[in-house]
Amino acid sequence: MRKLAELLDTNTTYVSKAMNLDGNKNFNQLINEYRINDVVNMMKSDNTRKYTIQYLYTQAGFSQQSTFNKIFKEYTRSTPSEYLEKLKNSKQTLKEEI
Repeated sequence: MRKLAELLDTNTTYVSKAMNLDGNKNFNQLINEYRINDVVNMMKSDNTRKYTIQYLYTQAGFSQQSTFNKIFKEYTRSTPSEYLEKLKNSKQTLKEEI
């Protein structure tokens, strides 16, 4: 948060208060929400089959798969593998309907 405050030419207290205006989330919660949204968007892309779970979590800035899995499940109520399977099944259902 210190680096962000420096980039914005302000102090960490101001940045923290500004972040808390967005649903009363702390810095880590906002960053993790952004990261998970980024992963979900990658998963929903047409290139899904090209991505491994490791690629997805490292691209989003996570260094440990266990941390990524835990946070991903908090936001999506599914593990990354379960989420990919649900996406695959929903895409297959759409193809069958067409």
